[in-house]
Amino acid sequence: MPSLNLILETFERERDRQLSHFDSIDTKAGVILVFSGVVAAVAFNAAQAFRGFAYVAGLAAAALAVAAFWPRRIPVLRSTRLRDYLNAEERITRLVLVDSYVGMLAEARAQLATKFRRLKFAMVLLGSAGVAPAIGEVVR
Repeated sequence: MPSLNLILETFERERDRQLSHFDSIDTKAGVILVFSGVVAAVAFNAAQAFRGFAYVAGLAAAALAVAAFWPRRIPVLRSTRLRDYLNAEERITRLVLVDSYVGMLAEARAQLATKFRRLKFAMVLLGSAGVAPAIGEVVR
């Protein structure tokens, strides 16, 4: 099976990309957490109604950012299970590796999608929380 090596290399590159995405989302979630605190400080002087909205939206954004940032079990290859294939033909072992990568990538993809949705919603809330004090100042 000549294409097996190519498939395995492709899966390994995709796995590296996914791990990079996990790090990127975590970094962005950290930035949202910081700016949620900044919004709370800026909203302190806003009109009462807008201040309350900014606090609630900022707090919700921070909570979603924490939920996106919260560590989860990243799917990994269980090397102990590969021990069963030490005496198997190489092509069979490679097929098992391909199947393992398919499962790992699918599980990680689902986790990334969840983290991304939370982060996206946190960004919308943070944007709303940041605009509220400005509107409050204009109204006041």
